[in-house]
This record gives sequence, C-alpha cells and structure tokens, in this order.
Amino acid sequence: MELEFCKKVKDKYNELNDLASNHGGGYDSLVSTFDWGKEMIKYIRRESPNPHGKSWTEAKRIFVVMNMYGIYYRAVEILLREGKFKVYDCNKPAINKFDLNSCCFIVTFRDEADCIKKVVDYISLNTISPVSESLVGTQIDKVISLLHLKSDHVCSAGIWGMSGIGKTEIASVIYERYRHQFEAYCFLDDVGEMYRKKGLTWLQKSLICKLLGKKMIVTSERDGAIILKNALRWKKVLLILDNVDHLSQLELIFGGTEWFSRGSRILITTRDKHMIITHVKEDKVYEVLLLSETEALELFCMHAFKRKFPERDFEELSSVVVTYADGLSLALKVLGSSLYGRNKEQCRHIIDRLKKIPHDLGKLKIGLDGLNKDEMRTFLDIACLCNHESRYYVELILRSCGIHLIGISYLVEKSLLCIRDYSFEMQSLICQMGLNVLREEYANDRIWLIYEVHDLFAGKLKAEKVESLRIPKGYRFEDDHVNHNKVFKRMQSLQVLIFTHRTICPESTITSLPSNLQWVEWPNYASCSLPEGFEPSHFVGLCLLGSRLVELWPIPKKLSNLKHLDLSESLGLTKTPNFGDMPNLETLILWKCENLEEVHPSLGHCRMLTYLSLRGCVKLEKLPKFVCMESLEILHLEKCTHLKRFPKICEDMRRLSMLDVGSPWIRNLSPALSGLSYLKLKGCEVLESIPEAFRNLERLHISGCNKLATLPNSLFESQQWIFLYIRKCSGLVELPVSLGIQKNLAVLCIAEYTFPEINRDVHCLKSFTLESTGIRELPSSIGNLRGLEFLSLKGCEDLVYLPNSLRNLTNLQWLILRGCKKFPENIDDMQQLETLEARETAIPQPAPPPSIAKLGKLKELMLSHEQFQHSSSFVLHQVSSDLCNLNILGGLPEDLGSLQSLVRLDVSGSYISCLPKSINKLSRLNHLNVQFCQNLNELPRELPSNLTELFADYHLALKSIDDLLNKCLKPRML
Repeated sequence: MELEFCKKVKDKYNELNDLASNHGGGYDSLVSTFDWGKEMIKYIRRESPNPHGKSWTEAKRIFVVMNMYGIYYRAVEILLREGKFKVYDCNKPAINKFDLNSCCFIVTFRDEADCIKKVVDYISLNTISPVSESLVGTQIDKVISLLHLKSDHVCSAGIWGMSGIGKTEIASVIYERYRHQFEAYCFLDDVGEMYRKKGLTWLQKSLICKLLGKKMIVTSERDGAIILKNALRWKKVLLILDNVDHLSQLELIFGGTEWFSRGSRILITTRDKHMIITHVKEDKVYEVLLLSETEALELFCMHAFKRKFPERDFEELSSVVVTYADGLSLALKVLGSSLYGRNKEQCRHIIDRLKKIPHDLGKLKIGLDGLNKDEMRTFLDIACLCNHESRYYVELILRSCGIHLIGISYLVEKSLLCIRDYSFEMQSLICQMGLNVLREEYANDRIWLIYEVHDLFAGKLKAEKVESLRIPKGYRFEDDHVNHNKVFKRMQSLQVLIFTHRTICPESTITSLPSNLQWVEWPNYASCSLPEGFEPSHFVGLCLLGSRLVELWPIPKKLSNLKHLDLSESLGLTKTPNFGDMPNLETLILWKCENLEEVHPSLGHCRMLTYLSLRGCVKLEKLPKFVCMESLEILHLEKCTHLKRFPKICEDMRRLSMLDVGSPWIRNLSPALSGLSYLKLKGCEVLESIPEAFRNLERLHISGCNKLATLPNSLFESQQWIFLYIRKCSGLVELPVSLGIQKNLAVLCIAEYTFPEINRDVHCLKSFTLESTGIRELPSSIGNLRGLEFLSLKGCEDLVYLPNSLRNLTNLQWLILRGCKKFPENIDDMQQLETLEARETAIPQPAPPPSIAKLGKLKELMLSHEQFQHSSSFVLHQVSSDLCNLNILGGLPEDLGSLQSLVRLDVSGSYISCLPKSINKLSRLNHLNVQFCQNLNELPRELPSNLTELFADYHLALKSIDDLLNKCLKPRML
C-alpha cells in the first residue's frame, strides 16, 4: 500500500510539474487532464494545505501526515530536489522528531486519495501562482482589498483596463489563491468572445454546470437567468467573469448581489468602465496599471529565457523589447515567446519586424469593435498625429474637423486612451495597433512618416485620398526636386496640414494649398503673407507660430469659419488683421509679437471671442474699446510693458474669469469685470487700487505693485478664497483682518509682511510661505493650520522663537527654514515630514535635537552652510542623497541610521568631525555631500549600500580611495 501510495503521488506530481509552468488555465483545467477516479477528486473542505509560510519554489521537502486511525499516523516525506519519497509509520509524538525546518507541512485525514489530492492541490497552488503574481506585481492586493474576503456579506468588484494589460492574470491569481474557501467556484473565461461565438444560453449552461456540478436544459436566456438566480442563493460561491463587454452579459449571468448567498464574491474584468459601474459601485472598480520596468523585464525574461533575468549578451535586446512593450503584459508575453530559443541575430531581426508589424497582437484589436465613424477617426488621429499632445490642442483640431468630442470619453472608457496631466496618452502598443489598422483599412488617409511624405510628393501615393498630412521634423522640401504645388492641388480631401518644428521649407516653395483645409499649423512660416490664390473659406484653425508674416493676406479674405488664430512670436507683425472678416473667432493668440503696435478696432466687436492673449507685446501702447465682447473668459496682458491704460469696457463682461496684467503705466482697472475669479498683477508700479466690485475673486497674485496701499476688506468677505500671493508691494502696509477667517484658503504666500492671526482650525490651507519678513516670533496660532503640508520661513533672519504648537502640524511634508536663527527642538510629531531644509540655519550644539531621528518618512535633510567657493574634490558615483551644508553644525545624531527613508543628506560646510557609524544603515541614501567640512578627516569604512553620489573634498577622498574603489564606486573629478 505504501509503495502504491508513493507511486501515485510521484506520478501525479511529475505530470503536474511538467504542465504547471506552461499551462494557461487554472487548477481545474490541470485536474481535468488527468484520469482521476471519483474518490481521488473528492476534496475535504474543512482543512486546506498549510504551508506554514514556505514557498513551493523555496521548499526542499513536503512533509505530509495522515491520521490513519486512533493514534496511528502515517508520514510521507517528499524530497523535491531529489525526486524521492519516504513513508513512515509512527505515532503522533514521534512526528516532532523529524527535521521540519525545510518542509512545507500538510496535515490530512485518513483517506489516501485525499492525501494525494491535498499534495497535488498544494503543488498546483504554489507552481502556478508565483509566476502569475510576478506578472501583475502588487496590484493583486489592491483588488483583494475591494473584495473584503473576511466579510460575510455578498461583495462584487471590477477590474478595468486596456486589452493585454493583465486583468485576467490578476483575476486568475485571486481565483487560484482563494477558491478553496468557497463551496463552489467558477472562472468563466473570455465572456465577451464566447457570447459572440456561442451565445448567452451557452454561457449560462457552462456556469450552471461548473457551479452546480450537473447539466441542465436551458431553453432561453431568461430561463437560464431564473435557474442561476434560484441556485446561487444556496451556495457560497466565487464567480469570476473575465472580459465582459456587453451589459446583457451582466444582467443575465450576474444579475445582482441579491442573487447570491452570504459570503459570495463576484469579480468582473472588462475594458469598458461605463458598462461595469452599472452593476458595481465605482469605488469598487480597480484600474490596472502598466507594469513597472522591473516587473516588465522579469515577465519578458520568463517567456524569452525561462528565468527572471536576461541571458548573457541579451541585456540590450531585452531592454529594447521592454521599452517597446511599454508595460503591457500581453505584449511582453507575446514578444518573449517570439524570441524564445533564438540566437542574437534572429532576435534582432524579429524585433525589427515587430516594430513595423506587432506579432500576434490580435487581442488588442478587439478594443476597436463597436467604434462609430467619429470615434474611430478620433482614435486614429490621436494614434498617428496627436499622441502625448495636450488635450486642449487635440480638441481644437478635432473640433475644426467637425468631430464630436463625446467620442474621447468613450475611448477612455474603453481603455484605448488615457488623460494624464491634461494630455492624451495612448499606450505605445495600442498606438501601434492603430497605425497598423490605418495601413490595412485606411491606406493613405493619414501621412506622417518621413518616407511616406517623400513617396507622396514623388507621386507613389494617391494624393487624392490624403485627409491629414503631418510633415515630420527635419524634412527638407528642396530634397524632393518636384513641384510640390501640383501635389497639393491634387489633395482635395486634405483637411489637416501640420508642419512640425525644424521642417525646412524655403520661401515661395509652396504657393498653393487645397481649398478644403480646415486646420493648418505651420511654425516658422517663411513668407510675409499667405498665398494670395488660396481661398480659406473652410479654415477653422490657423497656427503660424514664429512666422515672418507682415500681414495675413495682401488682399482681404473672408474667414467666416475661423475659430482659432495663433500668430505667436511673429516678429514681423506690426498690426493685426481686420477681425471683422472673422465673425466666429473664439481664440486669438498674439503672444510675444514684440513689434506689434496696432490692434484693429474690430477686435472690440468679436462677440464669440473667449480667449485673448497679448502677453509679451512690449510695443503695444493701447487697445481698442471692448464694445461687445461678452463671451471673453480669459485675457492675458502680462509683460505688455508699454500699455498706457487698461482698455475701456463698454458693457459688463461678467464671463471674464481670468485676467493678468503687467504694465507699469496702468493706474486702474475697470469695475465692470465683476466676474473675475483669478487676478494677477505683476509690475503694475502705479496701480493705486483694486476695485471693490471684484467680490468673486478666488485667486489673487500681486507683486511689484508699489503704489497699491490697501486691499479692500470686501474682497475677503466671502469664504471662496483658494490662493493668495503678495510680494514686493512696498505701499501695502498691512493685510486685511478678514484674511484670517478664510476657511477654504489652500495656498498663502506673503513676503515682507507680518503673520496674520488665525483664530480657527484651518484644515484647507496646504501651503504657507512667510519669507523675508522681520518677524521675531511665530505666533502659537500657527498650530491651527493642521492641514498644512508645506511651510517656508526662508529668509526670516530675525526669527528667534518657534512655538511648541508647531508640532501640531502633523501633516507637514516640507519645512523650509533656510537662513533662520532658530531650529525647532521638538519635531518628532511631524511624522509625514519628507523634506527638512535648514541651510544657513543656526543649529543647536553639539548636534540637531534627537527628535530629528524619529522622522521615519524624511527623505531629504539639508543642513549645509555655504563657504569656500572653490576646492578640489572627487564626486564618487554610486548613490544619490544630498547632505546639505550645516550652519555651525558640530555633529549628527548617533542614531541617524534610523532615518530609513532618507535619500539625500547634505552637511557641506559644517564643522562635523565624523559621521555616525549608523550611517551605513541608511539603505536608501543615494546622495551624500560632505564637501568643505574642515574638521572631517575620514569617511566611515562602511557607507550605505545604495550610495551613488558622494561629494567630498580632495584630501578626504584620497584617504578613503582604496575603500571606495573596492566598493565599485566610480570616481570623477569636480
């Protein structure tokens, strides 16, 4: 019996071990490949394998104990490395005599079949999961937290992201890890695809079979939904619906949480966020992130080399592939599999091919299913012409072509597009897919590659089909030796024409443009006017940044559709065109037109204008009356240093919300601008007052306004202030008392003024700058700023007292004390502090207060003192952390090593004589500066392991050069 038992375990283990690393399915799929008897698939759920924290990949042995009867036990020792099994008959106390340090320990019941099942189950859990988990990093835990597995309530969650990003991997790991905790479980794979191929009733039958263990006749979708609803309420189930892409799939398979028994969990993966939040709360939907560079490299190597790091001589190729895949797990697996077993030259050839046509990325193309004409055009335009461009800019182009912007939201919901920092970001493989779709289905519609542009003007491509043309950087028109005007005349479908910067196009090379053009972007346009024969009746956008224009056209042209006009940095422009020919103009940008002297009176009648920028028009002395500009929202007049007076406003401009002015001649502003929420006044030296009518202000920035004597109290009566910046206004003696009651104020910067008394807890204030003031004491009311994250007292040279209430600022992350005479003694309560900048600051002797070593999140500590401007020194490259100069600093705390988050330490110019031994415990320190420390004669023999940059004096570096070089530091001379 014992020999037969061992043989069964060994046979099942060997079969499973061969399949587990390459099998894409779950444990159920693995089990189904074996010829299991009924008894052998029986699973006793009251007890699961207990590995005692040991990983399958690390364990040398598995120790299995079966209680046969009474006190009689059978122990099986599986020697994994040797592939041997040992069986022992023993009583329970005897088990403790075995060396279990290298074992994964599994306690089973009496059934030998159950014992085998538990061993195989444990092996499967620990051979599949670690590989899968490496694909998705730490994101699994975030999804698990949404499922609240310890709760007895029904819970559903969603995983959302683009195709191929790793949604299925995350769901698979969770399924394998936790399914044994449920009475029934099912992973329904690729629901959307199966729905299209086999229908919804087939999906329902599959789910019923897997959860109930029996086949049932399903006559209709509604019939299937009723059966599921009645069956699910009696079992605690784990249900995973992978790649759901239609609402009906959720309605008739998942229904709602009321279908399920207590403790059940439902996890749904999808590319469509809008669809999933109809059944799952939005805060229960996790957006999958792209893999980090380290995770991506590991995943690629697991498929290309069957290990976690590149083979020798393949490091550079691996880096190229990882960069190309851009964190997309599907691409990394496909590309890695493509390179497996190939030599270096074959790999290079495949990579070159993949850059042109991605290999087997059909799954990504599924994301384009269902896009309408406008959505597909938006997708292709961004992929080809506008990826990584600002959202505002792209939307201008799309609107100019009559495309509805609602399609952008749809692309985001479908995970085909992201919006980050106000820019459109399309993942590189998604973008590449779009380019291939364009080549296959929309050939010649959009031209943007340099060789395609050459082919176009050489007559090799059909010019009549081109809708969008982007001339790439560095393209030289004179290299073609063709008549470009003839080619342009044939482009009767051309709507968008974009010349990138540094395109070489001599004057008079292009004198004819197609009349259907709607958007033209031509930086550094070389002619003094646009072609006279060109009829711009369809023009919506015209951008001629840095042009040599003197005038738009030598004769008047009707621009009835023009909405966006940008002539920035056109230095030849001395007067504007007649805006009466542009009745629908919405945006006018004349930024840094430094020779502009005259603005046509018709500007004041542009009813549709919403944005006007004349910033940097230094020769402009006057503006016409604003007669009917009721749509204007933003007006930029900063650095208009010769503007004599603010334009006369003939009607209330309530929509104007943002205004910046920068002229030393303007004495007053119009009270008609009562809708202003943002006002910036810089260098308005003779401005005497701010109108009391500006009661809607939320943000005010004033500097260099020396004649400004007061700020009306009425400005601060509301509770809507968010931002206030006041600097170098010598005539402004005091700040309004009502400033101290602004409960929504987030940023406050006041230089050369006294501290405003704050009598309440102001949670919204995040940033407070009080620089270069004569203040001697910081009032205790600063402790009321409990939400403060940034505090700067830079240049407060007379400051000698810091109140104990400073320690109430428990959310503070940046503290700037540069040039102060006082260093805080008790700052250990500031546990969120990340940067402490105290250059030129008086430090108590012999060292900073001990509380500094308790700042567990501190990343930057700068205590330097500037002196000795020249000194020979080495910069030794191996870690990066800045030890800033310490003013009369005599030493550092011995327990400095407790600052485990410290990255940058700078004590240059200080009087320290040694660095504490504990500095070698600063595992994250990468930049250390000990230059100009005259009393420091040697460096510790053990420096932090991750140090990449060490700044030290020449004599100090020479004394320690052997130790430093032995630690592989790379010296370079400063």
